[in-house]
Amino acid sequence: MHLRSVHLLLAAVVLTMFTAGLNAAPITGTLSGGGSAEVSNTFLNFLCDVLSTAPCADAGQGSFLVGPVSATTQTGSFASVANTWATLKDLNNVTEPVGSSFMLPDFIVFQANPALHLDLTFINPGSFPAGMCFSAPSPGQICTPPLPTGVSAFNLINGANNQSTATFQVQGTGYSVSATTGTSTYVGTFSADFNEPYQTLLAQLASNGGTGSVTAPYSARFTLTPVVPPPGVPEPATSMMVVGGLLVMAGVVRRRKNT
Repeated sequence: MHLRSVHLLLAAVVLTMFTAGLNAAPITGTLSGGGSAEVSNTFLNFLCDVLSTAPCADAGQGSFLVGPVSATTQTGSFASVANTWATLKDLNNVTEPVGSSFMLPDFIVFQANPALHLDLTFINPGSFPAGMCFSAPSPGQICTPPLPTGVSAFNLINGANNQSTATFQVQGTGYSVSATTGTSTYVGTFSADFNEPYQTLLAQLASNGGTGSVTAPYSARFTLTPVVPPPGVPEPATSMMVVGGLLVMAGVVRRRKNT
C-alpha cells in the first residue's frame, strides 16, 4: 500500500477513535423516586435507608430510591437506573440559600450509573402568600411560611380531613461523564403529604426556640432539557472533534514532509 494511503488510513482510524470518546450527549428524560427527610427552618437532611444498597458515605447525604420504568418515569437517560439506589446531598440555608444561585456538585449520584451527574444550582422561593399561615386550619388554605432569616422554599396546602401537602422546587444542570460533552437543565419538584394541617407542622418547626424539625417520606420528580447552543456556536463535543481531527491531519502532513 502506498505510504500516503497508509497515513490517511491511520488518520481516519485515530479520528474515529477520538470522536467515539466524545460521542456523549446531554442527559435527557425524567427521573422519579423518593425517600425520607428531616426538615427544619435552616436545613433539609435526606435520611439514609437501612435497606439501601448504596450506603451513605457520610452524614451529609441520604438515600434516594429510583422508581420503576414507565411511560412517565425513568425515561431517556434514566431508564438505566430504574429500581436502583442513589444518594442526595443535604441542604442548608448557609451554603445553599433559597432564592440565590450556588453550586452543589453531584447533588444526586447514581449507584447503577456513576457517569450521570446532577448538580444543584438553585432552590426556588415559595410562591404562596403568608396571610393564611397561622389561621385556624381549613381546607383550601395555602401558605409559604415567613422565616426569621432568609426565604422559605415551601408551598403548603391544606386539604380535606386535616391533611396537607408541602412542595418545593429546585433547579440545576445534568450531564454524562463531563459537562464538556453537553449539559441539560432540570427542574425538580419535591413533595410530601401529611395527615395533619400545615399549621401543626409550622408549630413543630417553631418549637424549641425555632429549632424544631419535621421528618417525613417524600417523593421527587426531575425533568431534564438539553441546553441548545446559540446559532453558529458548535456543541462542545463537535468543537473537540474538529480540533482533534485537525491535530491528527497536521501530524500526518508533518510526517510526510519529514519523509
